[in-house]
Order: sequence, then C-alpha cells, then structure tokens
Amino acid sequence: MRYYSKTTGATYLDGRHAAMPVDAVAISEARYMDVIGNPAAGKIRSHDSEGLPFLIDPPVHEPSPDDIERDLTAVLNRHLDAVAGQRRYDSRFTCSLRAGFPGPFQEEGRVFAAWMDACNMAAYQLMADVKAGSRAVPTEAELIVALPVIEWPPSPIPAGAA
Repeated sequence: MRYYSKTTGATYLDGRHAAMPVDAVAISEARYMDVIGNPAAGKIRSHDSEGLPFLIDPPVHEPSPDDIERDLTAVLNRHLDAVAGQRRYDSRFTCSLRAGFPGPFQEEGRVFAAWMDACNMAAYQLMADVKAGSRAVPTEAELIVALPVIEWPPSPIPAGAA
C-alpha cells in the first residue's frame, strides 16, 4: 500500500518506511501515477480536504508595477546599447560620454545623449500611462516602436577604415 503526506509532499510504502508522518493517507496507484509519477505538463500539485493530492493549473502571476518597470527598463537599456553598437560603441555609456570630449566623435556623443534622453522620456511617459491604466503593458517590440529613431550625424571614421 502507498501513502501520501501533504506535509512532506512525499509518498511512503508499507514495509519500506518504518515511520510515516501522522497526516499520511492511503493513495491509489492510479492517483500516484497521475499526480506524482507522471503529472500533466504545466500543472502543479494541490491537496483536497482529506490530504489527497490532485493537479491544478498554477496561479496566474500578475506582475507588480515594480516588476513591469524593471522589465521595461531592461528592454530600453538593451535597445540603447544596441543602437550605440551601430557606431561601434560598447555601450550607451561610452557613446554618450563622447559628448563631453572635444574631438571627432563629440557630435555623435551629443546626438546620442540627446536621443537617449528622448527615449527615456518616452519610456517614462509610457510607464506612467501603464500605471494609470490608460494603456496595456507593451511588448518589447511595442516599446521599441514607441521610441524616437536616432538620426546619426555623418560618421567621423574615414571611408574604408571600418
């Protein structure tokens, strides 16, 4: 005979386990196979009032406003880094810092820094709209499309040098 304990989430066999938890209840082999041995994909275990296990759909996780903001910020930052990479910068930081250094790359840095500010403002407005309930949480693609497009100045790198 097989037994199941809600407390431990484990099964026990007569003759194999000398001691069992006090809440252990008899479980059929069919239920064991359906719920524990070979559960349906995407299901999680729950228990009825007698302590017998059964499968349910997992609860839907509704992301908090902080979760949403963190995820959208990560998407924005990846996009900023990717656009900086179009001009061979390793990150948004390196590209925008060029604005502060006189030289051939300063204009790229200025354009990028101003564009990055515009992207941040667009993302902040989008997040405010999401938090206010006036729009749904955007997908990654929808966020990127909502951002301004950069208009790079001519590259200071001589033709053929790249």
